[in-house]
Amino acid sequence: MGEEKRILLVDDEAAKLGDSIQEMLNTLAADSGPYRVDCCMDYDRALSMLDGVEMVLVGVDLTIEYLPERYKDLLPGIDEEIVGYRLIRHIKEEYPGLKTIALATFSGCEEVPAGEEDKARAKGAHGFIVKPFRAMDLVEKIRSL
Repeated sequence: MGEEKRILLVDDEAAKLGDSIQEMLNTLAADSGPYRVDCCMDYDRALSMLDGVEMVLVGVDLTIEYLPERYKDLLPGIDEEIVGYRLIRHIKEEYPGLKTIALATFSGCEEVPAGEEDKARAKGAHGFIVKPFRAMDLVEKIRSL
C-alpha cells in the first residue's frame, strides 16, 4: 500500500457523504489508496484546510443564482456569484497543483444543461459530476485525476 491520499470534501452535505466516499474509495480503488476524506461544510473553514490535500471535492449549487450573504466577504478579489466556483477559482490561482472536482447540485432537472461541465472547467475544475452520483462514477473520476 502506498502513502495515504488526502481528499477534502467541501459541501453542505459533507457530514452525510464523507465517510461513504472514503469507504467507497478504500474498497473500490484499494489498489491506488489508502484514502482519507476530510469533511468541511463551511467554505470559509475550507480555506484553512487546503495544505497537504491532494484533491478537493467542491459542492457547487447550481440552483442558487446569488451568493449567500454569509459568503459575500469570502475571497472578495474573485468575482463569482456561485460560492463553489469562487473556491475553485481560488484553488486554481493559489494551489495550481491541487486537483478539484465540482460536485454539482442541479435539482429539479433530469439533465444538467449543456455546457455546465465546460463552464466548471473554465472556472478551474479538473472534473465535474452531478449529485446524486453513482459510487463508481465518482471513484473513476477521482482515480483518473
